[in-house]
Amino acid sequence: TPFPALACPKDLVETVTIDPNTVFYYAIVPTESADNGIMCGRLEVLNHKGWVGVAVSLNGFMIGSEAIIGEPSTESVLKYNLNGKGANLVNVMDTAKQTLEDTSIVEDKGTTIMSFTKRLVEPGEIPITPVGKNMFLYARGDDATIGYHSRRGMFMLDFTTTNPPTAQPTEGVTTSQPTVEPELEDSFLQCTEYSPCAMCFGSCDSDFDCAGELQCFRRNFGEPIPGCLGQGRFGQNYCYNPFANGATVLLTTSEEECDKKAPCSKCF
Repeated sequence: TPFPALACPKDLVETVTIDPNTVFYYAIVPTESADNGIMCGRLEVLNHKGWVGVAVSLNGFMIGSEAIIGEPSTESVLKYNLNGKGANLVNVMDTAKQTLEDTSIVEDKGTTIMSFTKRLVEPGEIPITPVGKNMFLYARGDDATIGYHSRRGMFMLDFTTTNPPTAQPTEGVTTSQPTVEPELEDSFLQCTEYSPCAMCFGSCDSDFDCAGELQCFRRNFGEPIPGCLGQGRFGQNYCYNPFANGATVLLTTSEEECDKKAPCSKCF
């Protein structure tokens, strides 16, 4: 069913730079009652030929998130349930749930462009909050059909702000609490500023290596990490939500308790 009386603006002026080659353009068009509306999105990836996708997430974890994936091989943009990490566990949603509009995926002069319009709130799906923070995942692969992601990350969008959001951490702003505690996981690639890790992923060296408002939990041994399950690798750092239940930030002026890996302003 088409979205009644709702249309995307001609130009999507709000943007978030995910990495040096990837920009997500978007607009939120609410209804008069503000209880629903549409999200207009366009993902552009420079110097890339292959599948691309964005996903709505509750906790920054792949499993349990819901993705919009474009496949150049079939010229399709569809919704998927991310039930696991294998390609066989990335399952296309039932036909009744394929409610996206204005979809397209094209390759133009070395740039892959995926466009879509999605309802903010849909039955049985993770809602997009028109007023507040939302967590999204991003991934892309080098093949024309869905397979292993050559790059992935997470970014936050706050639709209550007037300025375009960024994928970099913002000091002093709280974020939504995860609904579940994911297990610690090791990234296939080192977490970096341009390929930041999601919640409970490692290894990170600084807060800029973690997506959105997540921070890098620095540890020397197997210290428990707030909001994450398991011990992970001994002595390895992981991204976490410093505002999650159980997290305690300790500030100290004692130089004896600080080092280059954990400066005084970030001691835990």
